[in-house]
Order: sequence, then structure tokens, then C-alpha cells
Amino acid sequence: MKNSIKSCLLAAALFLLGACEESKTELPDAPAPVITADTPAAVPATGGPVAIAYRIADPREDAQLTASADAEWLRAPVVEAGTATFQADVYTGEEPRTATVTLSYPEAADVTVTVTQIPPQVARTVTFEIEIVSVSSRGVVVNCTPSDPEATYVGMAVHKEDFDKYDEDEQAVVAADIAYFREWWTILGDGNPDNALANMLRTGNMEDYDITLDKPESDYYFYAYGLTVEGEMTSPRIYKVPFRTIKPEPQECTFRFSIRPGISYTRVGVFPSSIYVSYHWDVMPKERFDAYGEDAAEKIVEEIKENIAAGGNQELFGDYVGYHNKKASYDDLTEGEQYVIFAFGCDGTGVVTTPLMKEEFTATHIDKQDCAFALAFKDIRASSFAVDITPTDEGTRWFAYTLPYEMLENYLSVEEMSEDVIDIMDEMAPGWTTGDEYVHTGRQYLSSYDILGDELYANTRQIVVAFGVNAQGSRTTDVSQNVVTTIAAGTPSTMVVEIEPRTWGYDSAEVTFTPSAKELYFFDIQPYEVYAESGSDEALMDYLLFHYGVAGMTRYKMTVGQAKMTCENQLMPGTRYLGIAFGVDKEISTPLFKQEFTTGSVPMDGTATVTGLDLKIEDGDRYYASDPSRYAACKGKAVVTATATVSADAAGYYTACFDQVDEGMTDQQLTDLIVGYGDTEPTMYIAEWNRAVTFMALALDASGQAGAIRRQAVTPDKAQLAKAGIRPASRFGRTVTREILRTNAAWTTASVHKAQEGRTLNDAMQHTESRTRTCTRPDTGTMLAAPTAAARHLPDLRR
Repeated sequence: MKNSIKSCLLAAALFLLGACEESKTELPDAPAPVITADTPAAVPATGGPVAIAYRIADPREDAQLTASADAEWLRAPVVEAGTATFQADVYTGEEPRTATVTLSYPEAADVTVTVTQIPPQVARTVTFEIEIVSVSSRGVVVNCTPSDPEATYVGMAVHKEDFDKYDEDEQAVVAADIAYFREWWTILGDGNPDNALANMLRTGNMEDYDITLDKPESDYYFYAYGLTVEGEMTSPRIYKVPFRTIKPEPQECTFRFSIRPGISYTRVGVFPSSIYVSYHWDVMPKERFDAYGEDAAEKIVEEIKENIAAGGNQELFGDYVGYHNKKASYDDLTEGEQYVIFAFGCDGTGVVTTPLMKEEFTATHIDKQDCAFALAFKDIRASSFAVDITPTDEGTRWFAYTLPYEMLENYLSVEEMSEDVIDIMDEMAPGWTTGDEYVHTGRQYLSSYDILGDELYANTRQIVVAFGVNAQGSRTTDVSQNVVTTIAAGTPSTMVVEIEPRTWGYDSAEVTFTPSAKELYFFDIQPYEVYAESGSDEALMDYLLFHYGVAGMTRYKMTVGQAKMTCENQLMPGTRYLGIAFGVDKEISTPLFKQEFTTGSVPMDGTATVTGLDLKIEDGDRYYASDPSRYAACKGKAVVTATATVSADAAGYYTACFDQVDEGMTDQQLTDLIVGYGDTEPTMYIAEWNRAVTFMALALDASGQAGAIRRQAVTPDKAQLAKAGIRPASRFGRTVTREILRTNAAWTTASVHKAQEGRTLNDAMQHTESRTRTCTRPDTGTMLAAPTAAARHLPDLRR
């Protein structure tokens, strides 16, 4: 029974299968893809992107459209969904030009699109007159005169071979120039190449224009053509004049040499008198140098060229010449033997341009002293630190310096960096090894400013180096070093500044400031009234930093260590003052420290008197009309000249003008004011019309005592004007007002701390061009200074 069921099921299945096969129908083929595209608008002469819109009917999965053009000026296709974009070059022709773009897609018929570029729409009328004035080995002087002085244009010198490679295709020249400008403006300008032409095209005449070139005895063109900032050519053609640079001419340059013995080496340096002359230098045994005989420079050049050819490497003769100061340490000179250091001007092709100069010396080494230095840091701040330096030998004279730790990366060793520092000290501070400003003995506690540090950066590492030196500046010991990291800005300081004033006379004082730590602080003397008016310690500190900062005097008010501020004959008599100090470490770092003192009063009861006070009133408008700039303050005001006559026993006098007088003031207070604010010669004062002012005057006798005060009030009235012509005023006196009395400040300066003077070591190291690496020359084993970056020149953008 089971077999019967299976047979029936199998038969049914076969029947259904047969039925399905009989009813199957063929599906039609998918239609082929079809490309359609739009013709783009005419391309302007300035070129740029050309977008061609396209569509594909019945696209295939994972298929991609491709685009190509049959003209070189239409290039760099980029295909995206629905758009194929080309880049069109600048066009300077006179007739429209076309290119055919072919769009291709799998299984679809190709479609072509015609792209048209129109010629420039500006008039091509700018012509040029070009004159080669003179030619040198590395330069040309030209006159280039455009017919339209307002037109923008290109005017450059170029190697003839570089220009000729365009085979008179002026459109290609223009396109290359525009690409050149765009590239260099991206690097040296604002970074936006679209601004290149607006900033780099010329206008006006090039008169006796000196262009620096790179190759002697080479062919060049100077060429010019008009070009708008949009990139359209405005000249009918490119105007060019050929010229050829000449053989390098003799140059004016002499050489100075330095030779400094070391512990196991000899430090030498070459110092050319001109930074613009390239030269070759070397050190070699005297016997070998003497073998060159006459014309040694030319023979040395030929020897170098032969060695380069034999070496078969990528060296050029230009690798053996350089500019600026050159220094190197030689550790392979035999002590007691004679050597020659020499230099001569030479260009990159081997043409000798100056006479050879030399100096003979005997290689000597100095004995190394057995002395090391312990360096312990204290008072570490964001902008400075202090270091306790202890030598193991008390008698050793030593020198220390600090630099950012990152500068060590420029050297093979700290010893090499130290040799450069010594070289810089020789230039920056001749005679630095004498005295005790830079060279010390025994244990010393020094600030970073004392060891030639600049204001430091917060959270950065500084290296401190110490070593022995002799009178010639040679290092006599091994180098000791340590590293410190500055702290974060804004960290409060625990430094305290003690202030001790001393007064003499009635207008002089000396204030001594003694800090508890070697940290930077601000110090000053100010009238007590300035402090009272400020309202708080914090407000006064902010005010002083701002006020001195605006005047450019802040650096003169900062120091490290003890300082003295002397104000001789500068203070007001009988006036309260404050000695002021506070720490500054990127920002204010301590509370305000202050100490009050009062100047003495002017002695009175003198016998000399003012016998007369002549007041002459003039119209300030007349002064203003004669010189509005000089007499701007006189406009609309009265000018009153005060002239005093005195008794025979008077040694001098003072006059002062007050706009109002407090009747409660004593004669002593008035005397102090008159002497403090008064003038000692006939003086002009500016006053308001019809407003009373009071003139006061007094005389001093030979003992310096003041006599009685003479007062005279006056109300300037135009009806009383003097009719005489104006007299040139060399100075105007101050009318004493209550505002002046409240805000007068002691604008004095003190001797600046040595760390604030001139260039710091870091600054000198950043700007020196004397750092070199030493390398062994394969043919002789002697040491040569490798060419520095200063000897390599970027292309002149405006040649």
C-alpha cells in the first residue's frame, strides 16, 4: 500500500513539473542605456571650471560614466553623479576656440558635446617699451614702461630655456604665470590663491629696476604683458628682450678669522665683511696649503671639482660655498703642528670672486680643570626661575647660561651648543670674560635673567648649562647641565618685598626694594594721592601696569633682586609718597607692598623778595592762527605771560598760576606748591576769558630759603589785550588745578636691571646665522662647514 502511495505522489510531482515547463515564457531584453547631455555656456577667456550636465536612462548597476576632451586646454575631468567637470586654461587668442567632449557609458552609444571658449573681451591695447640698462653676473637693471600707467601687468626675468620650451605659445606662458602666482601667493600671501593676481601684478613704470638672478653667464629674457586681475591678457603680444649675464665680477669682501683652543679640539670661525658674498673656506695643514703655491684659490676649486667628479655622487660645487659667519670645532688637529684657515669669495659654479685670505696658527689644547657644578633650582615661576650653582673647585672661574630645551635639538651635543654660545658672547659682549658680570667664582644664587635668560614661557622646559672658562673664553671644564620646567601662569607667589625710603632736601628721595625671592617684580614711587584715588590695591596695580605699558616704559619698572630708585630734585616738597612693589609673573602674582614717606618742606623766612610781577594778556587765537598745530591749545583762550622782578639778594624765583586757591592753606603749603609746580623764567599760561586766576611768586636767597609770597589776581578781558605782535612761545606753564594736585605722578625711571637690557642670549641664538654642522670630507678627512639654509635661495617672486 505504501509503495502505491509513493508512486502516486511521484507521478503527481512529475505532472506538475511538466505543466510548469510547458507554461514558461521568455522575458524581453532590458533596453540599452541612453546618454543625454546639455551643452554648457561659453567659457570665458579667464578659464576655470566647465560643468557639463548629463543624464543616463536605464543605467546599469555599478557602471560609471567617463569623459574625455580632444583639446589640451580642457583638462582634468572629474565625473560625479549628473555632472562632468573639466578645467579650462586661460585663453589669450582673438577668435573663439572649441573642444569636443566625449561621454562614454557601458552598453550606451557615446555622446559628444562641443565646448566653446570665447576670446578676451577686453581691449588688447597695452604695449611696452623695455630697456636693459645694465647686466651683472647675478642681476639685471631694466626700464619697463607700459603705455597705460594704470594697467596691471606682468614684468619678470626668466631663463631663456624655460621660456622657449613653450615654443611661442603665448597662451601657455600666461597660464603658467598665473599658476606660478597662485602657487606662491598660497605660500607667502594670505593663503587664498584667488587673491594672487590682485596682489602680485605690477602697475606703473619699472625704472632702474634691479632684479637678482641666480646664474652667471646664462641667457635670460625680460618680458612683459598686460594682464587683468581676472586673468585676461590686455596686450596684443608678449614683449620680451633677451640678455645674458656676465662672468662673475670681483667682489668687495674681506675675511676675519677666530681661533680658540679647546680641551681636545680647536674652535675656528670665519667672518666675512659682506653677507651677500658667497665663499669657500677650510682648515688644512700649512704644508699642504703651501704646496698650492700661487693661485691657490683656483687650484683648490679645481681639486674640489675633480673630487666631486671622481665621487660620482649627487654633490655640486655649490655645496662647498656658503654665506654669513661660519664656525666649527676640529678635533683631528695634531697639537703642535701648524695649520692654515683660509677663505675666498667663490660662486656656486667655482668662479673665484675675491682674493684668498688666510691666517696661520699652531694647534694647541688647554688643560682640562677638574671641576663640576651642582645646579639646584629655586623660586620657579611661569616666566623665570633661580638656580643655585655650586662648583666643586672654589677657584674655578665659570660661566652659565639658559636656553629653551628645544634648542638642544639643533645640535649634536650640549658641548657643541656651548661653543656657539661662547661665539655669540664674543660678538655680543666683547671682553665678557673679564669682570664679574658674566663670569663667576664660588657658589652663586642667580636668576634666569642673570644667566642671559629672556622672559620665559609657562609650562616649558629650560636647560641650564655651566662650565669653567679662561680669560680667552675657552671652555676649561666638562659641561654640567640640568633641566627645569616653568610652572603655570597665574600661580600666586609667596615673595615679599621690603621697602626702605630715604629722603633729603625737600624734593629728593631714594627707595630701596629688597625681595625675599629672585622673582620679577614691579617697583615705583607714586604720590599717596594716586593710591588714595585708585580705591584699592588691585586697582592701583592694574592702573600702573596699564599706564606704564601705554608709555612703553614697563620694562624699565621691572627687575629681579634688590633695586634702588632715586628721584633727585624730582619730587614735590611737603608731599606724601609711597614706595610701591608687587610681583609680576605673566600677571600680578603678589599683593601690593607699600611704604609711605613724606618729603621735606621748603625752608621759609628768607630775605629775598619778588618786587614786581608783570602780567601781559594776549589773544590765544592769534597764536593758533600763526600755527594751528603748535598752538592748538590756545584757540579761544587767553595767553598770560608772567615776568617777575626780584630783590638784589635773590638767587632765583618761582612763579605759578592757580585757577583757584583754598583759603585754608598755610603759607608753608603754598610755598611748597609754588616751588613744586612753579616756573623759574618768564612763562606763558593759558587761561579762560573772564575767569579769574591768581598768580603767586616767591624768591629764594643764596641759602635756599624762600621769602614772602607775592600774589596777584587777574581776570583776562579782551578789552585789555596787548596790541603787540605775538612772540613765539617755547613753552607754556601749567595752570595749577585741583585735578593736577590730585593726580600728579612721579614719572621717574631707575637703572634698568641688566637682564632687561639689549638682546638676551635666546634672542641672539634665534637670530644668529653662524650655527653649522661639521662633516668629514671624504677625500682629505678635514672638516668643512656644511652649507646652511641661509645659502639656499627661494625663487624671487617679483623678478
